Amino acid sequence: MATIGELIKESDLSVDIGIVIDESGSMDSLKETVVKCFNDFIKEQKQEGDDAFVTLTKFSSYVNIIRNRDKLSSIKDIDNSSYNPNGCTALYDGIYKTIKEIESKNKNNKVIVAIITDGYENASKECSLASLKEIIKEKENAGWKFLFLASNIDVKTTAGTFGISGNNAVAFAATVDGYKSMNQTITCCVRDYRNAARSGQI
Repeated sequence: MATIGELIKESDLSVDIGIVIDESGSMDSLKETVVKCFNDFIKEQKQEGDDAFVTLTKFSSYVNIIRNRDKLSSIKDIDNSSYNPNGCTALYDGIYKTIKEIESKNKNNKVIVAIITDGYENASKECSLASLKEIIKEKENAGWKFLFLASNIDVKTTAGTFGISGNNAVAFAATVDGYKSMNQTITCCVRDYRNAARSGQI
């Protein structure tokens, strides 16, 4: 059993990883790729150590958090039944609910959130653009990092409306190869963020 000191140390070092994935109908052609890429991402992150928690959020016309700050080592693969593209794009709500869920449990502000979409917002009911931009700015100032990865839209301009730097916005082709390449970008960025957290740079 871990001592109180060991638990505090783990909390100080652990990074929260948020993955926010578009599950709207237009993602259907990439269904199997999305599932495989998430599983590959988790596998590669496990090789970097267990000092992380993962929150996986899907959004379409609604928002569904299917991995809720699970310890990295405990995360099992998702399958095709876990990801069923349909409906519209409640992008703002997906990002907002992920932030609020992680915020309620993370106390060290070592958090990286990757947002993946293939279209513009068109269905959010709980969070406005102004509210989203405000909370992202607040979290970035506290040390959180946000990545915005998108296809079929003006990626850097859209990221800017959220308050996310264009340097953290990446366009990807809405193809199997394009999605795989984008997933590798997330893998590398999360790895770098975790290493920076371990070394005290964050």
